[in-house]
Amino acid sequence: MIKYSSRISPNLTSLYIKPIKFKENNILEGIYKERGVSSAIQIACAIAGYSKVSMHKFKNITDNPLIYTDTDSVVLSNALNEKFIGKNLGQMKLENKITEGIFAGKKLYCIIDNNNKQIIKASGIDYKKLNYSDFKKLITGTDITTTREKFKLDWAKLNIKIVSEIVTIKHRDNSNSKSNSNKN
Repeated sequence: MIKYSSRISPNLTSLYIKPIKFKENNILEGIYKERGVSSAIQIACAIAGYSKVSMHKFKNITDNPLIYTDTDSVVLSNALNEKFIGKNLGQMKLENKITEGIFAGKKLYCIIDNNNKQIIKASGIDYKKLNYSDFKKLITGTDITTTREKFKLDWAKLNIKIVSEIVTIKHRDNSNSKSNSNKN
């Protein structure tokens, strides 16, 4: 798995101008949070847009089919050319060398790296409650059921509880799901 670096260049942060704190009628007083990190929506949008353009070239490499992609990462069938990997701005970071993986949907996958370590990502679900066989079931057409913890608000009593709820992860059409095994 290759991931795009998230470090913001000092050249970009130097363009940032400190926001004005509006305190007329105490509207923002106490709400405005002063952060130690310079940030601005316009810079975040520019970076996200540039990232999408930068990622696009990795999605269409001849003889290296794309298996999975997310906002800042790609999983390719073969190793990425070394010139694209490094610590410089615009270069990718090699996070994992995957020997086997099941990609059941967006932010829902299980990979096994070259050190035989299993890595599971499951947005909105405790990954510790899932295993490799669960992902096998998903891509072969079987739904899986697990539990997750969530906050339950009782506005009448002004009470917040953590409750466990049953969640069914639906299998997806196999044309959108991919399994890859590179055991050589």
